[in-house]
Amino acid sequence: MRYFITGARGFVMSVFIKRILDKFPQASITAIDVSKPDDLLICYLGPDVHRVDFHQMDIRDQDAIEAVLTVAQPEVVIHGATVTHVPEWEEVDPSRYIDVNVMGTVRLMEAVRKSSCVRRIVHASSAAVYGGGKGVENPIPERAPTMPDEMYGISKTAAEMIVNRYGELYNLETPTARFTKVFGPMERPSPGRASMSLPFHLASAVVSGSPVTLSERSMHASGDWISAVDVAEALVTLSSAEQVRSTTYHLASGILTPVKDLIAMFDAEAILALADKADVDLDPDSISGKNGAYQISSARQDLNWIPRPLSEQISEYIEWFRNNPDVLAPHLKPSASQGK
Repeated sequence: MRYFITGARGFVMSVFIKRILDKFPQASITAIDVSKPDDLLICYLGPDVHRVDFHQMDIRDQDAIEAVLTVAQPEVVIHGATVTHVPEWEEVDPSRYIDVNVMGTVRLMEAVRKSSCVRRIVHASSAAVYGGGKGVENPIPERAPTMPDEMYGISKTAAEMIVNRYGELYNLETPTARFTKVFGPMERPSPGRASMSLPFHLASAVVSGSPVTLSERSMHASGDWISAVDVAEALVTLSSAEQVRSTTYHLASGILTPVKDLIAMFDAEAILALADKADVDLDPDSISGKNGAYQISSARQDLNWIPRPLSEQISEYIEWFRNNPDVLAPHLKPSASQGK
């Protein structure tokens, strides 16, 4: 099968690419991103990296996308290019979310509908479409109403609607995968991502031997965390299955894990700090909507997908982190004597 992946340098798409390479020896991948693949990504993909045709381009450049699609002739598109939520980014330039996440999606879909090769577009979306989730049952069902409360969530909701309508107009399969709080290999700052997950900070603390600082209220918070490795496994099935039965899939653990329990699973040291001085500040009262737990019945039934125990996901992540200390901030990188 031939795959076309946008946002390929992002950590979820990076893990997805590796899983495709490992599982399908005959698969070919064309990958685009606004940034060139760095050494970390090249190393992560391993000896099969030559099977990935990387192109540095903007998701808003429709002409460039059309040219690549013409040559690559992919059967499936996995659309992961996005600008993620960062409060400071939203305040400084809220239009960026519409420009990239919405109009970039339009440009991609225009290029796709002019091609004669693509039959399915798997759209990587986000739990941000649910906003605060007021009045919505918990765990949240796949058919829950969308009520975004920030520009990122608004842009992802609009992008979902756009992809679905293009699918209806041009007879394309357009399943949406909504991610919850994802962590895992290859998570690092990028042009589209500046806020790192709590598991990233906890893994950093474990590997560097330095404590993570959390606001006091964060210790009473919780989240539905899932590894990118488990998400990638579901995406592989969703992109390669002969038939797609549902329009929306939640890729999550399906349960809320308290922050205190998460810290214990990492065996990390945490110290308290004022919210504006902490590495992480989470609202314990925000336990629904984008910060709630998610029903994963469609993924279980249609994709035969069940996430691994969270403790297993965390152990695997810590091991990857130990082997790749360059993802740490410079002041947190372990010395030569640490980690032995």
